[in-house]
Amino acid sequence: MSAAATVIAAAAARARREIVQALRDGGALSEASATSYRPPSHLCARVLARMIRQGVVHETASGDVWLDEPVYAARAAAGVRTIFFIMLLVVAAAVIGTLIRLGMHS
Repeated sequence: MSAAATVIAAAAARARREIVQALRDGGALSEASATSYRPPSHLCARVLARMIRQGVVHETASGDVWLDEPVYAARAAAGVRTIFFIMLLVVAAAVIGTLIRLGMHS
C-alpha cells in the first residue's frame, strides 16, 4: 500500500470513528432516536454514505440517521477476522519461505 493510500485509509477510519461516536453521543441508536447528523467534512459525508449503503447507519424518511449497533459490531468483528487471516497467511508464507531456504542450504 502506498503512503498516500495509507493516509487516506487512516483518514477514512478516523471519519468512521467520529461518525459512530457522534451518533452514540447523540443517542441515535434506533429509528425512534434518530438524529439530524450533518457530516463536518466531505470525507465524513462519503464515509457516512458508505455506512448507509452497508446498513451500518440507517436513514429515516426525514433524513435523520441512526447507528445499528449490532450491524456495526458484526462488521467490526468481520474486519478483525480478515486482518487476522491475512496476518496468518503472511506468517505462514514467511515460515514456508524460511524452511525452503534452510532446505536449500543443507
